[in-house]
Amino acid sequence: MAVLLIALVGMVSLATFRFSPVDLENLPDLSFQLLDGGSLSTAELANRPALITFWSTSCGPCLSEIPEMNRLYADYAGKGLQMLAVAMDYDSPEAVRETRDRLKLRYPLATDTEARAVRAFGNVRVTPTHFLIGPNGSVLLRKIGRMDFDDLRTLIDQLLPNVG
Repeated sequence: MAVLLIALVGMVSLATFRFSPVDLENLPDLSFQLLDGGSLSTAELANRPALITFWSTSCGPCLSEIPEMNRLYADYAGKGLQMLAVAMDYDSPEAVRETRDRLKLRYPLATDTEARAVRAFGNVRVTPTHFLIGPNGSVLLRKIGRMDFDDLRTLIDQLLPNVG
């Protein structure tokens, strides 16, 4: 019984935090609608490392990560990391804008009012959910819940030298 429980916990941990690389070319043609106008496609994200975070204006852990996300953006955007925070479909653009202004989010934001991005990324249900995308377009990491930013920085540091 204990062996079965350990095996189940291990499978849940793997399913929750990592999964096999998925090539972005296999995802539906997806265009994120940026909060302040314009769009960003998955094809545009596939040429450099990218961190895509699904979040909500009512998610306490999401909001508590914003200062660290701002620092990550300040430290790595100029070195080649792309970042995008995708608000869940139940967050109105007005609520996202108000949260951005109140908490001084510095990185790009997208709205997902029709849940297209949520579906394309495997029916995201829990926020925050982070996806680290490699320069070749593969999904290297999926993290549900609060991010360990020290571990994330280590992964990003390994990816950035490979950007040409």
